[in-house]
Amino acid sequence: MTDSERIKELLKYLNVSANKLSKELKLATPQVFYDIKAGRCGISKELARKINEKYININPVWLLTGAGRMIDDLAFSPDKSEPIDMSDGAKHDSPEPAEVPLVDIGGVGNIPQTDRFSHHSGEIMLAFPDSQRGDLAIRHYGDSMSPIIPAGAILLIRKVEQWKEYLGYGNDFVIILSDGRRLTKHIVGRTMQGAFLARSYKEGIEDESIPISMVQEVWKVISVLSLQGW
Repeated sequence: MTDSERIKELLKYLNVSANKLSKELKLATPQVFYDIKAGRCGISKELARKINEKYININPVWLLTGAGRMIDDLAFSPDKSEPIDMSDGAKHDSPEPAEVPLVDIGGVGNIPQTDRFSHHSGEIMLAFPDSQRGDLAIRHYGDSMSPIIPAGAILLIRKVEQWKEYLGYGNDFVIILSDGRRLTKHIVGRTMQGAFLARSYKEGIEDESIPISMVQEVWKVISVLSLQGW
């Protein structure tokens, strides 16, 4: 979905006009919503933050990138180990989400060369609203992707098998490099020199180029669960 489509979907879900939502967010005018709907600009991080502060169940990652779902309906208990279903309890025809292993791969940028993501203890299993068999959950370290992906967040990731043929720019990915580094970045495109153009969400961090020749695995970020506040 484009930014324009996501804003239209948001307004439809909230059942409000652009004018009413701008007043709720204490914006000077609703013009930004009209501009986004018309495709003249995108959804800014500041606007996504304001919407999430007003409507805490709206997923800011979905607003900015389209990754995951619009509605965050899963929270965590204070012990950070037992998922709590925050949905309305209604029964749906869709299959139950698969439980996925939480893999804690250690410090920032480090992945054991011997096992990558292939090995896990299986001690902690998590169920995300949109998890599937084969997905993994990992802890995110560092603050380069904050505030959208804060340090300590748990990411639901899904392996992209044919990433060399098609990646899907404009989404967040966990990139595994041949030197063992793990990078979580917003991939916005590909350079003429044969590299992914990677972006951080934190202000002040310049875009960087990731040589495609160094990329060994690509995992798409499907959902982000932040444990901040517990």
